[in-house]
Amino acid sequence: MFRVLFQFGGVTITTYGVMLAIAFIAGIILAERRGIRYGVPKDTVGNLSLLILLGAIAGSRAFYVLTHLSDYSGEWQRAFYVWEGGLTFYGGVILAFLLCVIWVRKKGLSFGKLADTIAPSLALGIGIGRIGCFLNGCCFGKPSNFGVVFPLDSPCAWELGVGVRVHPTQLYSSFAGFCIFGILLLLEKKKKFSGELLVWFFLLYSLWRFSIDFIRYYSPSAYIFPNITNNQVVSAVVFILSLIVMIHWRKKP
Repeated sequence: MFRVLFQFGGVTITTYGVMLAIAFIAGIILAERRGIRYGVPKDTVGNLSLLILLGAIAGSRAFYVLTHLSDYSGEWQRAFYVWEGGLTFYGGVILAFLLCVIWVRKKGLSFGKLADTIAPSLALGIGIGRIGCFLNGCCFGKPSNFGVVFPLDSPCAWELGVGVRVHPTQLYSSFAGFCIFGILLLLEKKKKFSGELLVWFFLLYSLWRFSIDFIRYYSPSAYIFPNITNNQVVSAVVFILSLIVMIHWRKKP
């Protein structure tokens, strides 16, 4: 559990940033190899991956800022300081998804093939990226008797105080990401329609995210209803929509 990997010439390299980079590179390599199976050119996967990266960063930051407006009152320029932390997964997914749909339709490509190609990469990225969250000390859980204690310079210590034992929800989520990755590879052999793997990803991840948020720590501004966070509301909507799509398309010949 350490935030800074090394410093060189005034440049700080964080473990969180390194793990995100590893997650992105691993996702691209996997998608490119899977693209061969689905007949998707390597340059198409590369362009789509870059679009996903840009959309994910912009969307996840925007969603976080919008749900934590009070933290930026009087200092709105800090909303662009991505290096300070503060990214919400669903914001990135929504914007990246919309950008991909627009780009794919403009290029006249098969959205279903691309969706099946990149879906396992998304799950793999979560599995690797959440390890970075653990090393950084962010995205931690609520106090627990059998949890872990983060160091003094971690966001956990800033929020809850020094020496508080909390659930390592980052590692729970990392394990879930790897499990979803394995499940998608197994389901690939039985899929009934093009793009089904992406729908399965949304189903499984939204169900997991809704569940884990009951023991993950959030600031009061993140709660829309008592004990229900904005992420859980989004998870419920994503799950319902994905279930409708799954049922509808699996019934078709």
